[in-house]
Formats: sequence, structure tokens, C-alpha cells
Amino acid sequence: MPLLQNISPLLHLPTEAPLIVLPSTHLFPNTLLPLYIFEPRYQSMLRWSLENNRVIGLATAKPENPAAFPHHHFHHSLGLGLIRASVTHKDGTSQIMLLGIARIQITDFIQEKPFYIAKISPIPAISASPTDAELLTRELLTLCSEIRSDLGVVSENLKSHLAQIDDPNILSDVVAHAFLRDSSQRQELLEEPSPTQRIRLLLRYLQPATT
Repeated sequence: MPLLQNISPLLHLPTEAPLIVLPSTHLFPNTLLPLYIFEPRYQSMLRWSLENNRVIGLATAKPENPAAFPHHHFHHSLGLGLIRASVTHKDGTSQIMLLGIARIQITDFIQEKPFYIAKISPIPAISASPTDAELLTRELLTLCSEIRSDLGVVSENLKSHLAQIDDPNILSDVVAHAFLRDSSQRQELLEEPSPTQRIRLLLRYLQPATT
């Protein structure tokens, strides 16, 4: 897994984006997410995105009604992704790779059919105290090295990748993406603007995985 830099400040984020709404799926900044696009409305969305700004917002359906997606049935804090790769098959379906580039908030809807296009604004990160960030980062890295889960012991490649990350913003997102399985916890981490608070939450949620 290549080391990602904190790409969000390097990009001029758009003010609008098409949305894909999925159950129990989250896109964190500085992580990669493969998606299979097969529904006709999302095939149209993908074409629109590729012809315009190549970004897609991935909104997570609320658990009480994961099959129906009127705009009050999905979370309005979400991850914005840049399409890094897209392969379309003869049947119209596509495989895409999204790179998470920002936390965003939906402020309004421009279009609802055949797919959502929303007005968006970034959720700015809250600056961390360097001392707190360093201590929490070290504690999180130690915890990750001890995790035992259904995926087995953390691989040496992943340990090496995590050890290279000195930015608490990136570290908290990569760890949440790699280890958190609970959808409500993932949404909480996605909505939290403070990297040190995200690390505190991860330390709490991941502690049982080390025992």
C-alpha cells in the first residue's frame, strides 16, 4: 500500500458533486475504495462525473431504512472521492477506484433524479496540539500492532505503512478505514473534524480487538 500524502489541502474542491448512496460503506480521506457500478442511475452518475469534475460523494444510508434513499434517509456528512481509475464493461457496468480527498457536508440539493447532485462544503480539520498528537499517534500505532481480528494479525506491510504516517489526520483515517467494522462508529469518525479526537475514539473502539 503506497503512502498517501494529505491531499485535501492540495486540491481546489468543487462546490457540487454527484452522490452515490450505499449501506454500511464509508469513504475516508487518504484511503482508496474500489466500487462496482451496476445500477442504471449510478451508471449515469459515473458518466456525468467523468465528463465533469471526476468526483463522487459517497453517502451512507441510515440503518433504519437502507433500501430507500430519499435525502433524509442518508447521512449528510460524507467522504468526497476522486475517480483514480474507471473501467467500463460491455454490459455497461464499471469498476472504479475512488481516492478519498475530503470530508464534506451537504448544504443543498441541485438534482434528485436520476441521481443526486448536491451542493457541498468541506468540513475543515481542527488543528491538533503537537504534543497531544504525538502521544496519541504513538499510542494508536502501538495498539494497531497488537490487534487480533477476523483478518488475523496485522500484516508487516500494513505495520510498515502505518509507521511512516506522522500526520494524525491521515493516520486516523487510514486506521479507521482498515480496522473499524461497525458502521455507526465509522460514521462518527467520518463526521469528527478533530484528528486527536478521532484517535481517542479509535483507541476506545479498537481496544477489544487486542484481547
